Amino acid sequence: MQRFSAQVISFNTFLLLAILLLGSLTWILGLSSAINHLRYIIVILMYITVFVIVWQQIDQSHIYNLDRSTIWLIVFTGLFRSRLDLPNEIYYQVVIVGLTTLIFIGLIKFRKKIQKTDWRWVGIGLVFCVVIIPISIVEMAYPERYVNVRTDPSLGIALIRRVLNGLSFVSLIEEVIFRSLLWGTLRGLDIKESKIILAQGLIFWFLHLPDLLYPISFFITLPLGILIYSFLVSKSKQVFPSIILHTVLNAAGPLFVHLLLR
Repeated sequence: MQRFSAQVISFNTFLLLAILLLGSLTWILGLSSAINHLRYIIVILMYITVFVIVWQQIDQSHIYNLDRSTIWLIVFTGLFRSRLDLPNEIYYQVVIVGLTTLIFIGLIKFRKKIQKTDWRWVGIGLVFCVVIIPISIVEMAYPERYVNVRTDPSLGIALIRRVLNGLSFVSLIEEVIFRSLLWGTLRGLDIKESKIILAQGLIFWFLHLPDLLYPISFFITLPLGILIYSFLVSKSKQVFPSIILHTVLNAAGPLFVHLLLR
């Protein structure tokens, strides 16, 4: 396996530690207004890391499980993303658009060096959706989590909004941080794949500790999702299939449970 330079490892490790620390703060702070500022900072740090990979490590982008569709999606959501209605939110958005522009230029310039997306694994991920979404019926044990799920003015609009929000602040960000950046950094340290799968899964699970208030979610739904996301990335060597699955589950699952509760 091609090893990274000490400088690359140090840089990626620093950014990842900052991201994980901020991720821990988000559940420590709970529902305070500061959490949305932290979410933006995490997104910006992720974009900085992807920018460095595209411009400085493009020959090693496959080690991060990065494929063309993932980077295109990062560019798309950098330009068209949900808003959190924060004061002076425009400043965060300007920084993200600036980083997005640089990533886009790099994507065009180095696109031939980035692995093509294997759409077969995207299809396999969507098959998992058919299996997992009905399993979310167990989430009906916690109706208070879904009572405020918006389904107006129409179910279709609600689904689009949830998908865009997921790509802006949840599924895309989580998958790129854990199943791409963290995964690739650990690979660069020559850590075995089995240990990488375990490490990123446990850290991801830990950062969802607030879900412990909902034992079925924390001990069944969440671990099942982690196992499937990790399986898709491990087999496909690409993060895009897990992004699609994660986005669909986060968007459609709560809507499905909400409609059943109604």
